[in-house]
Amino acid sequence: MSTPTQAGSTVTQRTVLVLGATGFIGCHVLAQLQATNGVTTVTSTRTPQAENLETVFFDLLHSDVLTLTKLLERLRPEAVINAAGATSGSDQHLIAVNVLAVSRLIEAMVKAVPNARLIHLGSAAEYGVIQTGQPVTEDTPCRPVSAYGISKLAATQLVTLAREDGLLEAITLRVFNPIGAGIGQNTLPGRVALALRDAIQHGQPEITTGPLGAFRDFVDVRDVATAVVAALQSPELPRGPLNVGSGLAMRSRAMVELFAQIAGFTGRIAERDAGSPRSSDVNWQQADLSQIKDGLGWTPKMTLRDSLEALWQSVAPTALRHTPIEVANV
Repeated sequence: MSTPTQAGSTVTQRTVLVLGATGFIGCHVLAQLQATNGVTTVTSTRTPQAENLETVFFDLLHSDVLTLTKLLERLRPEAVINAAGATSGSDQHLIAVNVLAVSRLIEAMVKAVPNARLIHLGSAAEYGVIQTGQPVTEDTPCRPVSAYGISKLAATQLVTLAREDGLLEAITLRVFNPIGAGIGQNTLPGRVALALRDAIQHGQPEITTGPLGAFRDFVDVRDVATAVVAALQSPELPRGPLNVGSGLAMRSRAMVELFAQIAGFTGRIAERDAGSPRSSDVNWQQADLSQIKDGLGWTPKMTLRDSLEALWQSVAPTALRHTPIEVANV
């Protein structure tokens, strides 16, 4: 499909199917794709989308391979972006959503659209415990310490196997700690955002969190979206998986303190709650970005302050959203 440009030339429109477009990362990927010339997006979701989007109602978790194959044969996408997945739930649920659904997707793509490109979103939880002080490369052995990490690693291995066997042009983008507007309450930044809002609204003198001693690589979700577009537009996909992060390690407490400054909260930050079951055993995360820079020409653009300001604007009481707060550069 081609559309005319202002200069009279044509731009080939690529149809891209986005799975998980209503999720935290998926909605930002969708927005970035809609702003990209030459891309027509189709979303597959179990929940309604805006009227100006082409949406197919499809349950990736519970549908069989045949149904998915027929859907792909009808849509004929040039690329499929899998931003669907689960971060919590029982072991059985994580395996069903993060592994079995990916297996069905790969099988259906091989049958229906074998020339389409698959871009799958993985997780830094696949690495597990890594050496403190060292950026983690894609060659680092993966030893996940949670059911979530195990399920995401299994999906990455399926994607890699499909690529190595010549079945699909496929890649996993291994996302570190995405942060920004719309992040879920089952994450540290999401919980802190709501805690800061409530404390400011009700005049509370402190917020409580889990342990904040671990170092994390926080990457703006909008940068994650541009990494997806870079993989989509690359003439040839490099071998994956590829790390997607900021390339910086920051102690979680420093992130929370910066967030408190942005929000204008001057009370105490008390570390009294339980840690995350997904990552409490992991004390250090920092992405080495050499391979994605070389393979896709991608580097992150947003700062942590950019991410936290966007998150605060999305949750803050209206009267506080545009209050100027002076904060130190981080």
